[in-house]
Amino acid sequence: MYGIPIFVYAIVASLITIAWIVLPFAVFGLKGRADRVIEELKAVNENLYMLRKEIANKGGSHSEDTSSFKAEK
Repeated sequence: MYGIPIFVYAIVASLITIAWIVLPFAVFGLKGRADRVIEELKAVNENLYMLRKEIANKGGSHSEDTSSFKAEK
């Protein structure tokens, strides 16, 4: 008997069976999270759109005083 013992096949078959049963639950559990991420991405895209629109309306001028950002010696 030089082949792989039958209990190794049984263990592998059991692991595959367990994975086959558990996988659908994992997939459907992730779907809700994916839907929430999609909604958050939509909100972020809307915010980016509003910021771009606001910057375009201002003409993109940088008239802010940046002297406070200079390093003090």
